[in-house]
Amino acid sequence: MRGKDPYYDDEYMQGMSGDYTVVDYTQPNAQDFNNPNTDKSVAIVDKSPKYTVEETSVFIEERVPPQMIGKDQQIEVLNLIEAGEIVSIELVTDNPYIALYIEMDDYKYKTPNGITAAELLIRGREEYAERHFYAEGPRPDGMYVIKFHPRTDYKYYDRLKVLVRNDITKPSMFRGLTTDYNSRGSLPSPVTNGFNGPATVRGQPIASITASSSATFLHDIIAKGTSLEITDSPYINDRHLIDKFTLAGVSHPLVGYAGRVRHTAKNDEAAADTSTYRVVWGEPGVAVTSETNADTNITTIPWPGSPIGGSGTGRVEQRSTQQVIIYKSNAEDATAGGGPGLGGIANALQDAKEAFNNSGNSVFFKIGDTVYYPGLLTNLQYYDAGDSNFQEHDSTTAAAHNSNTDGALLLTFSPGFNFVPPKFDMSENSLDGLGIIDSLDEFGIEALIQEVNVKRKKKKTLI
Repeated sequence: MRGKDPYYDDEYMQGMSGDYTVVDYTQPNAQDFNNPNTDKSVAIVDKSPKYTVEETSVFIEERVPPQMIGKDQQIEVLNLIEAGEIVSIELVTDNPYIALYIEMDDYKYKTPNGITAAELLIRGREEYAERHFYAEGPRPDGMYVIKFHPRTDYKYYDRLKVLVRNDITKPSMFRGLTTDYNSRGSLPSPVTNGFNGPATVRGQPIASITASSSATFLHDIIAKGTSLEITDSPYINDRHLIDKFTLAGVSHPLVGYAGRVRHTAKNDEAAADTSTYRVVWGEPGVAVTSETNADTNITTIPWPGSPIGGSGTGRVEQRSTQQVIIYKSNAEDATAGGGPGLGGIANALQDAKEAFNNSGNSVFFKIGDTVYYPGLLTNLQYYDAGDSNFQEHDSTTAAAHNSNTDGALLLTFSPGFNFVPPKFDMSENSLDGLGIIDSLDEFGIEALIQEVNVKRKKKKTLI
């Protein structure tokens, strides 16, 4: 006030001062955060909306390009909070045990791992089925396809999640003899352990490989499988006898690149010898030589052997056997010595035999257009010229092959083949010979994901 006159200059506000509150702007408030007297430790609550829901109607195709997926890895295709309709889902992979996992709202399909082509195919789901997954394969290119194509609307209202998972369990050995294989989680276990020996891989690409390129290309050609005829082991998986509730699947988990292992030829051991080593196979269950002290632990059990016949401490595993003998020359004389490379081959075979207990190394033979995997190397002997009989080979002791005097090498495999592979000559200049396959760990049991394709109609999106 100035005297008796109101302070207000506006004549319309005169006499109304009692209706207004005088505000002291030296005190802080939420609308004046920059005031120097404001307590900055006091949080100012933002009352504006934190999300919005956008109504839309859009057709979307999500495509994952070709890539490799290692053991215990997953590919997140979609992980969205939205509403919409599924049009189709497809997974193209070279391995029937790669899983497709899907969540739609509260629905989780096949927890914890997902659905695989292996279990769909064994159920006979190879054709379209409304609101069900089905599978195709193997196609001529070696691929398996998992498909979901509902003809009617398949709606989801809150959430959509699509994953591709590699939960393959590493077996105790590859191309050896694993009798009990059990997959993890909800994955199926194969009816037969096809990754065992005996097995063969035949085709023109193998015949064209030279010795110099074998280490680089042989394992990739076999893993790709194009233009090859692959015969897997028929050895039954005892897991289904031990646990009758085990989920079954076709083929086996080490198909394609998941079964890629390096093949290292040992023909270079023959470089110091002017002779050509002769490799001869015996009849299944029949000794390949009658020389003194030769391994006689040959079973006459019908190939490939019988299952364990149940679980328990008294179970007996009965396996068939087959022998291979490596002579110094094509004269096929077990007593003939002086093969400088036979000692090196014997040491390489011993290393493979011992590695079966941990890393799963095995032995292969290449003959023309075919690679042979006879199975588990159970015994390794050499002809000792000093004692004139066969002895167990042990490179860590004096009981080792003397390349200057000792004779042939005798190998016993289980279960071996139910036929006699052809005899052949092994030399450094030809890839026809024998070698070692390395551990599965080198390439990490990777699988090829050729494509993942998800088509959907988006109706609502949370922003």
